[in-house]
Amino acid sequence: MPAISYTNTLAKRGKNFAQREPGVILVFGILGSLALLVAYLVIMKKRKESATRREEEDNRRVNARVKMEAPSVA
Repeated sequence: MPAISYTNTLAKRGKNFAQREPGVILVFGILGSLALLVAYLVIMKKRKESATRREEEDNRRVNARVKMEAPSVA
């Protein structure tokens, strides 16, 4: 009956690390959340700067086109 004793050994596993140390898992969760939040804020800041720069470039192009198309008064 070695198969039965082997399955009993597998069924009697002890607690895993997360069950033994819930505080460590909580800290890892908090740190992971903070890391994701910081990464999100950095990415959003870069996207906002890029959008602002793109909008300024479009405005410069429009203003240059208007100046070129305006009839000269002479």
